[in-house]
Amino acid sequence: MKGFSLIEVLVALVVIMVFFLGVSKTALLSTRSCTYSQDLTCASMLGHSKLLALKGLPFDSADLSPAWHQDPDNPIIRENRGFYCFWQVSDVSLGRRVELFVAWTDSQREAPVNFSSLADLQRSGCPRIDFADVFQAP
Repeated sequence: MKGFSLIEVLVALVVIMVFFLGVSKTALLSTRSCTYSQDLTCASMLGHSKLLALKGLPFDSADLSPAWHQDPDNPIIRENRGFYCFWQVSDVSLGRRVELFVAWTDSQREAPVNFSSLADLQRSGCPRIDFADVFQAP
């Protein structure tokens, strides 16, 4: 007998199919990871610039009053993604502690909205990054 039997051909096709399935899954995970890294980098730059902008405000500014704040520019569009900035200000012995949060839209998780509190943001499950600093009283 010359050639391959039908069973041998089917087994070879299954082996090839499993191989290409693994390769395609790896490519998909790599693409998602790259997208998340880009979003995280953009959110990090946005958060640092917002924290510097807040630090440049007068100590008695309304944006630095002890409360939960939302950026009036939300959503901030960067690289075709919507980013949302929020910050919580609290009084501490040295001045005011500012915790800044940047959340963004992700196809895998819940989309951010203008949250009314830190608890709402934490419950949402949307991707986010946070920063903290203490602004010293004059």
